[in-house]
Amino acid sequence: PWVLPATMGIRLHALPGETVDPFVGVAGGFAWVNPTNIPADVVPMLSMRLGVTLFSTGIYFLQADGGYDVVHYSHGGVGFDLSGIVVTGRTGFYF
Repeated sequence: PWVLPATMGIRLHALPGETVDPFVGVAGGFAWVNPTNIPADVVPMLSMRLGVTLFSTGIYFLQADGGYDVVHYSHGGVGFDLSGIVVTGRTGFYF
């Protein structure tokens, strides 16, 4: 099975603009779940994150976070839990 999430949320940064900036975030929304041999369905999703952003040279950043996503599929008498630990990383430029 696979999950296609669409969420919106909020991140609270402890030290915005500093070289090391820890943050906490939460998001909610929906996920399109498409399991094998079972009809696809749109289900609610909740996402929680803790992470840190490292700023360098004024416009470059490196971000890492970990958290937990809650996704539960229940359609036509078939139910299973796709919740689990998530670890992500991002890099780029900000202006």
